[in-house]
Amino acid sequence: MNLFKLMAAAVVLGLSSQVFADDNHNNYRHRPEPVYNARFNDGMAYKHLASCGGYVELRGNGSQINLIFNHIQNCSSFDILSGDGNAVIYRNQRIAGRNGDRSASFAIPRSLYRYGYKGVHVVVKSNNNAHRNGSRDVYLDDFYIRFADR
Repeated sequence: MNLFKLMAAAVVLGLSSQVFADDNHNNYRHRPEPVYNARFNDGMAYKHLASCGGYVELRGNGSQINLIFNHIQNCSSFDILSGDGNAVIYRNQRIAGRNGDRSASFAIPRSLYRYGYKGVHVVVKSNNNAHRNGSRDVYLDDFYIRFADR
């Protein structure tokens, strides 16, 4: 049955507000889950960490967004703060791996999806200030994540 006939039948049966179709003509009895998109504050999905080394990326499958750390050299944890930076939501989340090459993925909880400039602020840092090269320098990078409906 084509989409037009299905929608016409739904209107006749009084179901027009309860039947939805996606771009592939799959029909739903309930509105499908929203699809989310996230970018760093510069509009990109990748961000180089100048102080910590390595890079982070945002990857999502539509209903979940992951913050992925790759080849982090000088930092071992991160904090997630509110978009205005006034409240720490997740403190000292560890980045797995050995010093000099840490990689990890973190699923950003849906409760943190705040649209527009009300996203979240992430601070990546070195915890103990003792690094593989023997220095005691403090490494710190921070960035903002913005969310939007797709």
